[in-house]
Amino acid sequence: DSSRVAGGSSGGSAAAVAADAWSADCMTSGLFFASPERYGEVAAVLGASYLVFYADGRAVASETWSGELF
Repeated sequence: DSSRVAGGSSGGSAAAVAADAWSADCMTSGLFFASPERYGEVAAVLGASYLVFYADGRAVASETWSGELF
């Protein structure tokens, strides 16, 4: 698996894990441009998992995210 982390316009950041680096990069770009309601759709198209951290401390993970938060 490949992963990518990118900063977002909200002051937060996003991480993606996919089968290859290109898909992970596309996923983080998709998270940057898509509304939160569409994150799952973007992940399904790219076969990726995601984790988004918002500047206010919230975190949102895809149902397929296998990492742990602590």
